[in-house]
Amino acid sequence: MLLTSVLPLALVVSPPAGIVVLGDNNVVGLLAAKQAARLGYSASFIARDSDRDREIARKWIYGEQYAAQGVDTDGRAKLITTSSEIAAALSTSEAIIMCADKGGANRCEAAIDNAPALQRVVLLSAVGGTKDAKSFFGGGENAIKTGEEALLKTVAARGIDLSVVRVGVLKGGGVAGGFMEDYNGPLDVGLDAAYYNSLFELEEALCTQAYDKFTLGGSLSPGDTVDARNMFMRMVTRGSFDPVADEASRINAASALLACLRHPTAISITVSSAAARAPPSEADWDSMLAAL
Repeated sequence: MLLTSVLPLALVVSPPAGIVVLGDNNVVGLLAAKQAARLGYSASFIARDSDRDREIARKWIYGEQYAAQGVDTDGRAKLITTSSEIAAALSTSEAIIMCADKGGANRCEAAIDNAPALQRVVLLSAVGGTKDAKSFFGGGENAIKTGEEALLKTVAARGIDLSVVRVGVLKGGGVAGGFMEDYNGPLDVGLDAAYYNSLFELEEALCTQAYDKFTLGGSLSPGDTVDARNMFMRMVTRGSFDPVADEASRINAASALLACLRHPTAISITVSSAAARAPPSEADWDSMLAAL
């Protein structure tokens, strides 16, 4: 089953529309907010309500000097934390991006109920989210599937589009191209180099930086057709930057979420990794979606 709402004419959400990003996957969420602001959207990211968390988020998105200012400047992604800031952003938001690849998609319901101008929800979910297998996700049930089905009911009741972007293991996410001289891809689509400094495990740090240099390609498949490998096989490739079907770049996961806003109809896709020294451009993403 494709988890998308069915409408006779879906609405494209274009800049400078308001977008609110929320969910547990902070890295992809920050990337989506940063890329959205780069494209001209009025992008807000719901961050944890502490000075330290806001400082870290700003540092990861735009660097230490920007974080030291302690404020969000025009044209940049905004970090919102208080109930009044969140309510204000939702009141004019035309799209919500929900990052829930570990489950909990239904936690988006409160945001939806407080977004009167909402046209589309784009959900970051996991491969296998439509299947009945229970042991893979733990807890005695497929929490991904349960959350998705609850969210689908919520958007259907409101007549809102739901697009789903599925991923497996996520890697990379820092500076696209890794400062390589021959990099010729889109600029400012990854996090700042300060993100690398937060990775204290050597294997993860090396893999993240290598992924941002050599595994920036992406491929799409419709629906939920990519099989997730078992946990043992995933551990085998934990430190590898070789492309695997159930792995993807965090940069590309964020870009795919935004591409779904530009697509004329609600859609359900899975993003896989591919070897490349530059990520797909916006035009590339639009072409890949159109070809599905």
